[in-house]
Amino acid sequence: MKIAYIIDSTADLDQAYENHPDIYRVSLHVTYENGDVVEDSKDETEIQEFYRRLKKKRRHRSRLNRHHKHLLTS
Repeated sequence: MKIAYIIDSTADLDQAYENHPDIYRVSLHVTYENGDVVEDSKDETEIQEFYRRLKKKRRHRSRLNRHHKHLLTS
């Protein structure tokens, strides 16, 4: 029986294992609610854009949660 390891593209793998025949890397994809799909990248600009969108989404959810809490206590 063969054993293999599957890791996603965000995993930091020691250089010694990069070309190991039993380690397989799959790309991580994030799909936003509007249908935009972002693939994992090493590009600094794309990484910053990902975190900017994530932070914007968290702020939006926080406002929604405060609004819903107000409705429940009214």
